[in-house]
Amino acid sequence: MDESFSSLFHLVTFRELPSSGLLEKVIRLQAQHIIAPQAVTASGGNSDVQESARGFLLKAYDVDTFRALFQMGGTLTVALDSNETVLGYVTGTPGTTFGPRHPETRALWEDASPDSQSRSVFDSGKYRYLDQIAVDPIPSARGVAQALVQDFLRESGHEPVFTAVVQHPVENLRSTQFFIRQGFTAAAQLRTPKLGNLEDVRAILFWRAG
Repeated sequence: MDESFSSLFHLVTFRELPSSGLLEKVIRLQAQHIIAPQAVTASGGNSDVQESARGFLLKAYDVDTFRALFQMGGTLTVALDSNETVLGYVTGTPGTTFGPRHPETRALWEDASPDSQSRSVFDSGKYRYLDQIAVDPIPSARGVAQALVQDFLRESGHEPVFTAVVQHPVENLRSTQFFIRQGFTAAAQLRTPKLGNLEDVRAILFWRAG
């Protein structure tokens, strides 16, 4: 477990399951960001202003999912205030685990050349994958998302970092803009035929060189 501090919150990184109480707080925060499949189907697969204007997640993690994440070399970094309230979190995994975890996902590269840097790094698996990030929308959590990403980049050392932001069936506009501000660039479009109850899920694969 590693810790870093700011004046308003501190970051704690876990490489194994944290206490059940803390993990429950993370899971509750995550639940606030999960978009309901019925909201997607009700809009005919089109994003509406409310959903596209805020960040969201498609997949919920339970305790077993977090346990599997740690077993594959993943990390969980949590932002806590002075009362130990979870203000946000970020999860990451080694790049070598992306293919086995997403066997149906295909990448359509911005640069079609097989020699493109982002494509060669992605294919090699020599990178860190920023899997999920979520932050409580309360005012005291301002700056937490940026702190979590910058800490993730720092912990990744010289390794490049990839992450994916959903664009279809609902466009995650806020997260797209956020990662661009953090210095990430679009490398490819990821397409997954079916993810849970959703079909034809498309995402931008962003990356930032180490």
